[in-house]
Parts: sequence; structure tokens; C-alpha cells
Amino acid sequence: MGRGAQRDHVRHEYNLSAIRQTWTFDPEYSAFAVLRLDSHRDHKPDADRLAELARTNLASLAEWNWFTSPKVNGAKAVFAPPVEPNQTYADGRLTLSFLLPLKAPVAVKVMVLETDDPSFFVAFNLADGPDAVRLIDAPPGCAPRMSA
Repeated sequence: MGRGAQRDHVRHEYNLSAIRQTWTFDPEYSAFAVLRLDSHRDHKPDADRLAELARTNLASLAEWNWFTSPKVNGAKAVFAPPVEPNQTYADGRLTLSFLLPLKAPVAVKVMVLETDDPSFFVAFNLADGPDAVRLIDAPPGCAPRMSA
């Protein structure tokens, strides 16, 4: 199962306070995941069932730290439970987004963020284009640098 990932780093007064993840699933997994979510038989998953799927997905990902491993200034950052779960289905693709707040905002000099599945079941790729990683309200001179 492949996912295209987009990340927004949300800052509070020049401290990192949260990471927003947006994952778009491949068409095969998407088709499987939305089976039986269309009670109206209009070829669209029901909004309430998509919302429940988002909550279920996030609950099941908790033991894996939501596949997100940040190190800030060399130290592991710790998350509070995710908020703002949202699941959409468009053009045959399922997209899950959620906000991972840090337990406490932290001043960042250097941050390394890995998004991966340690079991190697799920493959992650960054989305195409300049918006694959965005910094929200970043201080002047702060910019993302990505490597594979």
C-alpha cells in the first residue's frame, strides 16, 4: 500500500508546536478501504463513515507513533494524541489528514523528520511539487531541506 505524503510544520511563536500529516493512498488500497462505506449507493463513501474511518485509522496507528519520528535539536520530540482527523475520497483516492501536536512546543534549530513504517508494510513517498513540505509561520531564513 503506497501513500503520497504532505507535511506541514506548524509553529507557535517560532516554536514547533505540531506536524500536520496528509496522506493520499494508492487507488488499490483506496478502493478496498471504502468498500461498504456507501450506504446511499451513490458511488460516494458516506461522510460519517469516512470520519469514523479516520478515527479508526488514527487509533490503530498510535502504537506506531503515527509513522512519524521527529528529532528536534537532536532529541526525540513527543506527541500528544492527534487532533483534527479528516478523511476524504476523490478521484478514486482516499486521503487522510491529521494534526500531531507536540506535548510541549519546542524552539527548533535543527529538525529531522522521518515518516515511515518500521514493519515495511506501507511505503511512503513525498508528494510532487514545492508544497510537499511546508513551514507555517516560520521565522525568516528557516526553510525545509529534504533528502531521500
